[in-house]
Amino acid sequence: MKAAIALDPVLASFGSITGQRLEGVRAEHCEGLLVQLVLDFGEQSIIAVADADYDTLELGVGPRPRASELVEVISKPPWPIYRAQPFAWGWLTINQQGYVDGALLGFGDDIYPKLVLNVMGSEIKVGTINFG
Repeated sequence: MKAAIALDPVLASFGSITGQRLEGVRAEHCEGLLVQLVLDFGEQSIIAVADADYDTLELGVGPRPRASELVEVISKPPWPIYRAQPFAWGWLTINQQGYVDGALLGFGDDIYPKLVLNVMGSEIKVGTINFG
């Protein structure tokens, strides 16, 4: 229960974008590693940053950043199939050491996650989830 209380601000922030359509996805790479991912939903964005020191994921929802080091990647897999789909659900993952190292994201009318963001080796890895 303590983890849920500590993570409540991040989890609650997902509510501010629920139903908003994905308009863009931007990425920042450093030395070939994906270190930041920004999912744009109108004026608000999910901002995911890899913490290289702890291999954790810093995640939040806030105003759309205007950073010039971000490159648009919505035309690259897996993002095109989620373009214009509404955000539905967000989950955070906690490893056995108690660190938040990932997030699950759901889009559309389904109540299950479609994408996983996970920090490994100081980099954000993006994967798809298929429940068949």
